[in-house]
Amino acid sequence: MYMDKRVEIKKLTNKEVVLEIEGEDHTIGNLIARLAQQVEGVKFAAYRIPHPLIPKLIVTIVTDGVKDPINVLREVLNNIVSMSRDFRTQLLEELRKYEERV
Repeated sequence: MYMDKRVEIKKLTNKEVVLEIEGEDHTIGNLIARLAQQVEGVKFAAYRIPHPLIPKLIVTIVTDGVKDPINVLREVLNNIVSMSRDFRTQLLEELRKYEERV
């Protein structure tokens, strides 16, 4: 079930962006950071959870300054959506094949 999340994006410099998401954990933080690390021009990408009892995720992306960190974040989020759609399509196809056999 989707619950409303408070999301805040802070562009600290022309090289650094911080994404804060309340109510999320390691799963999405790790995904965003790892995909950002694969983008050319990204010097640093990581996430942290400030305290285990506070459901808040903080992702930091730092670029070399050639690529805008907001554009990197946009690219990563678009890749996540694309990957999710592809995965959904594959799962539905496998489910269809399974149901034909049963």
